[in-house]
This record gives sequence, structure tokens and C-alpha cells, in this order.
Amino acid sequence: MSLYNTFNISQQALLMNQSALNVVSNNIANMNTQGYSKQRVDQVNTGYTTIRGLNNNYQIGGGAQIGSIQRYRDSYLDSSYRQQSSNLSYYSSLYQNASAIENSLNELAGSGLSDAISQFFTAVGTLNSTPADSTARVNFIKKAEVVCTQFNQIAQTLTDGRTSAVGNTSDPQSIYNSKLYMNISELNTKMEQLAEINDNIVQSSVGNTVPNALLDQRDKLLDEISQLAPITVTENDNNSVSIDINGLSLVKGNKANKLDVTMGDDTNPTTIQLKDEDGNIINTNVNDKFTKGSIASFLEIGGDEAGVLSYQSMLDQIDILANEFAGAINGIQQFDDGAGKKAMAIGYDADGNQILSDYAGAGGLPPIFDSKTAGAPISALNMKVSDGIEADHWKVATARVDTTSADYDPKAVGNSENIKLMGQVRNNSIAGLNNMNPETFLTTSVTNMGSQIETIKFNYKSANSLYLSSNEERQSCIGVSLDEELVDLVKYQRAYEASARVFSVASSIMEQLVNLGR
Repeated sequence: MSLYNTFNISQQALLMNQSALNVVSNNIANMNTQGYSKQRVDQVNTGYTTIRGLNNNYQIGGGAQIGSIQRYRDSYLDSSYRQQSSNLSYYSSLYQNASAIENSLNELAGSGLSDAISQFFTAVGTLNSTPADSTARVNFIKKAEVVCTQFNQIAQTLTDGRTSAVGNTSDPQSIYNSKLYMNISELNTKMEQLAEINDNIVQSSVGNTVPNALLDQRDKLLDEISQLAPITVTENDNNSVSIDINGLSLVKGNKANKLDVTMGDDTNPTTIQLKDEDGNIINTNVNDKFTKGSIASFLEIGGDEAGVLSYQSMLDQIDILANEFAGAINGIQQFDDGAGKKAMAIGYDADGNQILSDYAGAGGLPPIFDSKTAGAPISALNMKVSDGIEADHWKVATARVDTTSADYDPKAVGNSENIKLMGQVRNNSIAGLNNMNPETFLTTSVTNMGSQIETIKFNYKSANSLYLSSNEERQSCIGVSLDEELVDLVKYQRAYEASARVFSVASSIMEQLVNLGR
């Protein structure tokens, strides 16, 4: 082995250890960079030189050089992390919306609609004791208004929550302002970015070059996409990747499909479509493909699937309560069996004296509750105290009489038989309320909602725990450890110094040899 080989070996060692120090330096600089994968220098032997000995031939190594700079990455850990990320994003978004539903009812704090209904029946009891008292009648109407206001506010909040999540079929533009649409737009953007990075990776991989920085960008993007949808990642031979969700192809190499939204129906206001890069529709409805991730949570909370907590399912319960409650009260207010028995209010005769009256000459007794939209069924959103009752509190029918009875006395204004029946609605079972009274139906609905929210909360905490565990395991692989880097720093520094010493010694020997030849 010649002195020139010694020069070459030491020079290669200097360059190799210098590069290794650069890698260590880069790791330390990026130890807090999100998505960065720690790198390690892979050294390889450069070959051997055969030396003839006295009895045998010997091989002497030709030094070492950098074989590759490896990214620390594990596809299994990546896949597990992204799965847990999708789960966490799904339950986190679901829990936030479920909490908003709970807050909109404000029942668990002991106020809100339950309290309003209770105060209404208290006013009914007061009117039962003094049916001819003007103050008691005004108070009855005020409490009825409070009930309507509570129904209206809850319904509006639930409607607004659903519109914010997925849009409203009555307002097509609302779809494009919804959180679902924003998530889909974000996913489209990231799919386009992934296709572009795939293309850059393929071009940068020419000549066995490994573009570690681009691969880190790609993997970070895949992590972000997994928060939106439950993706499956397939790595291609050219270092690019393809992704799909439950068999639905989103990105293949440098080609990205696109998701679009259209108006749905009352069950699902928004329908997600899949189009190719030229805008041609591939699939008209891919909602069912989104089973996890934030997009799935908005589809679920904004839908109306039976037995699943959502804005609409809760609104359906409140609508049923509003309609049945109003119907029960109105049925008593306007009771007339057609055979002489009827509900009657306090009117006045020609001389101004109070009498019992059914207001037949003025179109009969108005209902207590009515719809804000003429002819529409009463719902929580449109429920109001009727104009007739608002205009004349004497038209509240406190009395019930049999006009065919010999005891019928139109001047018996103290009769409170009808308002007494209104008070009994509080404890009466109503078929439309699953044979429960109004307050029990409300309590049961809120309790069921609370149970569903607790389940979502439990799943959210479990998903968060699994996510943290998965993230910690993955970080142990890809994360930069300062202790490890300091060990490597010392190791490569000493190796660099030793290589420099060998080079210096070889240089000194060469100088002496040159001087001897003079």
C-alpha cells in the first residue's frame, strides 16, 4: 500500500466525518421542527487493495465513505399514528359539536325550557284559583310567551349549529360557508400539494438521489390529511405515494382527484362527490366513505340518522314536544264536543257585565299557541302565542260548561273547570310524547342526550390516549434525541481529528521523502 493511498484514505475520512458532523448539526437544528425525521450517516467500506506477503497475499482496506444518509422512518408506526390521528380528529370534532348541543338546551344547569314550562304551569295554577283576575291572565300569557321564546331560541341555536356544520337545504349558499365545506376544500388543497410533491420526489430521485427533505414534507402532509379523512397510504416504486379512503382513490402519483359538494336532502344537507382532475364526476355520493376524521364528524353531527346524536335529531325531539304540548293546551282551550259541552272564556254583555262566552260571533276562541307561519304545523322554531290571545287576555278559556244543562249560567264567571284541565296536562301522559307528560319527555330527551354525549366524551378521551401513545412511539423512532446527537457529535469529532492527524503524518513523511531525494 502506497503513501498515496494513505493520503486518499485519510482525505476520504476527513470528508466523510465532516459530512457526518453536518448531519448531526442538521438534526440538532431541526430537533423541534414539526415533521422532521432524524437522519443518520450510513458508512460503507470502499474496497480492498491486495498486498503480496512472504507466504500469503493480504487485503488492506481502502478506507470508508458515505453509503447513504438514512431517514429514520417506520411505515407501520406511520400507519398506526395516522389511524389514531383520524380517530382523534373525528371524536374531538364530534365532542365539540355535541357540547354545543348540550349548551343550547341549557337543561342540565336547571334552567331553560324545563324551567319555563314549570313556570307556565305555576301560572296556570294561579289562574285556576282566580280565573276572573286580569293580572293572573296577563301573567299566564307572559309565561306562555316565555315558553315560546325558549322553544324558539333552542330551535334557532340547533338550526344555526347544523347550518354552520353542513349547511341548510333552504339556503344553498350556506353549504359553501359550512365547516364541512371548509374541511373538504382543505383536503382538496392538500391532495393537490401531495400530487405536486410526488412529482418533485420522482424528479429528484434520478440517479439514486434520496430527497430526504421532500420525503419529510410528504409525510407531514400525509399526517395532516389523516386528520381530515381515514387514508390508506401505498408507497410506489418511484418513491411517490398513492392514497385512498376505504377503497376510494384520491391521489395516485402526480394525479389528484377532487371532492365537490352538492345540495343533499333533509337527512344529509350536503352530498360529497368525487371528480377527476378534469372535473368529470367519478362518484355522485361518497359520504359513506368518510368513517373517521373531521369530515366524518360533520357529516354525522349534521345528519339525521336514527339513534345518533345530531343537531337535527335533537331538534326533532324539541319539535315533537312543542307540537304535542301546544296541541294539548290548544285542545283544552278550544274544546267543543258539538253536543253542548264546550270551553268558554269571560266576555261581556251589552251592558258591560262579565259573562261566559265562546266568542261565537267573533269566530270562536283562538288557540293559546299558534304558528308564526300561517297554516304550518307548530314547531319549536315557529311557535308563538296566538294573536287573538295577545290581543285579548279575556279570551283565555278558563271555564268549561254544558250549555244544555239546566244549571248552565252564563254569568258564572268564576268557573275554572277548563283551566284546571290545562294544569293537569303537566302530569298527563300524551301519546305523541311516548305516553309521557311534557316535562318527563323533556327530561328523558335531555338524559338520553347526556348519555350519548358521555359516550362521545369517553371515546374522545380513549382516542386521545391512544393517539398520544402512538405519537410517543413514533417520535422515539423519528424524533431527534439530543443525548444521541451529542454522543455522535463527539464520535465524529474525534474521528475527524484522528483523520486529520493521519493526513498530517502522511504529509510529514512525504515531505521527508522528498527531502531525501534531493
